[in-house]
Amino acid sequence: MEIDLPDVIAEVSEAFERYEQARVSNDVAELDSLFRDDPRTVRYGGTESLCGYGEITAFRAAVGASLSP
Repeated sequence: MEIDLPDVIAEVSEAFERYEQARVSNDVAELDSLFRDDPRTVRYGGTESLCGYGEITAFRAAVGASLSP
């Protein structure tokens, strides 16, 4: 098994940076685009576990609405 492959590190780092930037700026569309549109997609959060793209996008929409002025 090979580890620390530069191309894999670069790809994961880029995805992480996109997610973090979208998260701190509350870019709901970008956050949604970073999750696979599939009922098997799982997102584990600090206080929730979401199963399926529909649950993930609904959660993000609710969080986004609560952050709007």
